[in-house]
Amino acid sequence: MNFRHLNEIRQSYIEHMRDALTYSFMAGKATICFFIHAIYPDFLVCDGSETIRSLYLLIEDKKKSILERKREMNERKEI
Repeated sequence: MNFRHLNEIRQSYIEHMRDALTYSFMAGKATICFFIHAIYPDFLVCDGSETIRSLYLLIEDKKKSILERKREMNERKEI
């Protein structure tokens, strides 16, 4: 099966699955941290927000590498 999104971001199905599952795991971890913190405010004080920040930075790095790959592909086409 051919996915337009995977072609746009220049990733294989497995690479995309790995990234998406990583993001999902991190978001789930943050959710659990926030839930526990809601019940017991002195526990996991910063863990949820730190996990969200790490997730944000990971996604931003991925975006940069995707844009770089697209630019390289466009440069090759021009040659």
